[in-house]
Amino acid sequence: MNDIIIFLREKNCRVTTQRKAILNSLANCGQYFSAQEVFDDVKRAYPDVSFDTIYRNLNLFSMLGLLQQIHLPKGDGHVFEITEVPHPHLICFNCGKILCVDNTPVELNILNKVVGDEFTICRYSLEIYGYCSKCRATQQAANRSLELEEYS
Repeated sequence: MNDIIIFLREKNCRVTTQRKAILNSLANCGQYFSAQEVFDDVKRAYPDVSFDTIYRNLNLFSMLGLLQQIHLPKGDGHVFEITEVPHPHLICFNCGKILCVDNTPVELNILNKVVGDEFTICRYSLEIYGYCSKCRATQQAANRSLELEEYS
């Protein structure tokens, strides 16, 4: 965590008690977590913390490249992932399962060369939506049942 605090100070970000509590909470989170989960965790130690404070800090950490936001299907919002290198994710439309596509980073300098002088890319997100193997099998079974009913 000390490295992150040094990094935040280098970026001229104040390192407040609440911000440290958020960082501690992130260290205890699973691979993917919501702002609500971080809020619930931090609120135990700091009852006066607001959800807005948590959300703004998570967005700041995302902008600084400490977190990656992953948008969920069906308007279910998004979750965060601690990562040093942005990478694509596979997301199931049906159950919301998220799979990392590791070892496929896209370098910003390459993207910036592609777009030329018209635009400067600061960060990116790549989400690929479809169906996980379990949901695909369920959907295929349902389709087979419908086909059988049509021919009965």
